[in-house]
Amino acid sequence: MLVTTHGEGGHGAVPDSCIDPINAAVHIHMALQALNSRETHPDEMLVLTICEFHSGAAANVFSDTAVMRGTIRTRNQKVREYARRRLEEISSTVASAFGASARVEYLYSGVPPMVNDQELLEEAAGYIDRLLGPGTCYELPRMTGSEDFSVLSQLVPSVLFWVGTGSQEEGYPYGVHNPKVTFSEDMIPVMSAIYAEVAICWLENHPN
Repeated sequence: MLVTTHGEGGHGAVPDSCIDPINAAVHIHMALQALNSRETHPDEMLVLTICEFHSGAAANVFSDTAVMRGTIRTRNQKVREYARRRLEEISSTVASAFGASARVEYLYSGVPPMVNDQELLEEAAGYIDRLLGPGTCYELPRMTGSEDFSVLSQLVPSVLFWVGTGSQEEGYPYGVHNPKVTFSEDMIPVMSAIYAEVAICWLENHPN
């Protein structure tokens, strides 16, 4: 999402003659932290993260605007809709308290939570364990990352699984999104075998 706070620019020497959009935006950012800690049930998940903040281009000049960009992540569509509504309410009312205004825009509609089909998950895990050895597949904790494969999972039973592509001990210390990340090419034939094995076994067991 994109949150733009509008104030009135001017010279840094006379802040009383301006409406500081940065001050309003910072208070919006702080107020949003309560969405998770005070307004979301402990059994639910809401991760609202601001990772970009821009305003102005000079050290002694107030800009007219301050811009924040971030993401909303939930496992529940109702929680997502609530978070979006509260984001707009909080941004507007907090900005107004400082004489500014705020506009919230969603850069795209987002993707639904990724939920594995339990029956297909157990079946696919069995095929993989048979191919690579017992205990190859194991359950991971629920994650907050987003995955557009979830759109497909809304239409047909689906399974998303992670495959390790090199540990720190093997010389791969960096995770995804790190500019230094590399992956072990040794896993390419393993992944190919997994896809082929699951597809072949599923088709053999579900001929219709």
